[in-house]
Amino acid sequence: MKSIRQLLSLGLLAGFALLLGTGALVLYFFMRTALLGQFDAALLGQAVTMASSVKVDNAGLNYQFSDQAENGLAPPGGVGYYQLWAVDGKLARRSRSLGESRLPEEFSQATTPQFFNLTLAGKVAGRGVGFRFTAVPETSPGDSARGRDEAAVTLGLVVAADRSQLDQTLNTFLAIVAVTTILTLFATGMFVDFVLRRGLFPLDQLAEQARQIGAGSLAARFPTAGMPEELSPIGERLNDLLARLERSFIEMSEYASKVAHELRTPLAILRLKVELAGGKIAPDLADELQTEIQQLAHVVDQSLFIAKAEQGRLKLSPQQLDLAQLVAEVAEDFSLLAQEQQRRVVIQPRRAQLPVFADPKYTRQIIHNLLTNSLKHGQGDIVVRFTGRQHCAVAIFNRTRQAAAPETLGLGLRVVDSLLALQPPIRSCRRAGRKYFAVRLVFPAASAETIAQNRLQAAALAANI
Repeated sequence: MKSIRQLLSLGLLAGFALLLGTGALVLYFFMRTALLGQFDAALLGQAVTMASSVKVDNAGLNYQFSDQAENGLAPPGGVGYYQLWAVDGKLARRSRSLGESRLPEEFSQATTPQFFNLTLAGKVAGRGVGFRFTAVPETSPGDSARGRDEAAVTLGLVVAADRSQLDQTLNTFLAIVAVTTILTLFATGMFVDFVLRRGLFPLDQLAEQARQIGAGSLAARFPTAGMPEELSPIGERLNDLLARLERSFIEMSEYASKVAHELRTPLAILRLKVELAGGKIAPDLADELQTEIQQLAHVVDQSLFIAKAEQGRLKLSPQQLDLAQLVAEVAEDFSLLAQEQQRRVVIQPRRAQLPVFADPKYTRQIIHNLLTNSLKHGQGDIVVRFTGRQHCAVAIFNRTRQAAAPETLGLGLRVVDSLLALQPPIRSCRRAGRKYFAVRLVFPAASAETIAQNRLQAAALAANI
């Protein structure tokens, strides 16, 4: 599903595109109508001028055309053309610019000229106007007395002109409108994105604050004072939910801690009774009972430890430590356990020294629990790899068993997560595939000043010895 920002952006851009496109088309057709009307007016003016210059005298029709008309009209748009028909449809006169071509007989009444598009000689786009008119005889005061009364003649006239310049102007205007529309739409998209980002920033901020809330930060609350009116009720409801979760989590954690405390004493008494029973219980049964009791005691201890960590009752003492040495010591202990399963714990590569800043006790416990998890649920060699040059990182990798492993409480990894939550500078990344399981830990490197001070202290101690 698309985000709210994407939906709003697409909706607004679609609306703006529709408005801009409609406005651009209206502007283009308005301009086209205006230019075409101007072109037609000039063309009609030429045609009316020509029609008014045709007279009837004793010799018949008298064409008092100008030299410009004889050689081809020149209205706005280029070279002009004309053609004159008699009432019987015979060609009376035509412009020299037509050559061998003819104009179409598009006539109407004189009061309603007919405009049309056509193709001129040389496949040139043109526009013409045609109408019928009556040529009036030329008379003088003495003509009637002498019995000279010529009859009026009805003629058809078509005048055309090259409209290539008009089409070029309209195409240029259309290109300008299209480019302007596209640039305006692009600028509108950037503006819409900026406005939406600014407007939805409180929502993004609320989402980021919600993402940062975890089991160890349930006491955090959303600041509703500066929230917009639409988000303020959501923030208040979330704060109420966090308050209820915090209370429930504290109660559950305290209950788990109390249960663990209550179980430790009965388990210790039960272990003592099994030991005191001596020969009353079969040796195999006694060993089995001791194993189960130890397992239960371990679960109780782990649960109590997790409860203390989540309640913030563990005290950390971060200091400089050699991560390479610490990992090597823990891995050496696990190598003995791995040999019983015909497996190995391999460190790649061996590092002489890797100074980091962390709590030694709990860092050792983190590595211990991760190796325990790899030994219990994995197969093959357990690979411990130091990675990175500019940061101190260690990765623990092992292949998982193909057969389904028995379900456990997962307390070991839960302890690791609790300890990592207490040490935010240690970044962790966990990957679990179908055939492998890997954990990578990135530790904050010890500063150069701390390393130098520790070296001086070591030298001073050696000198005193």
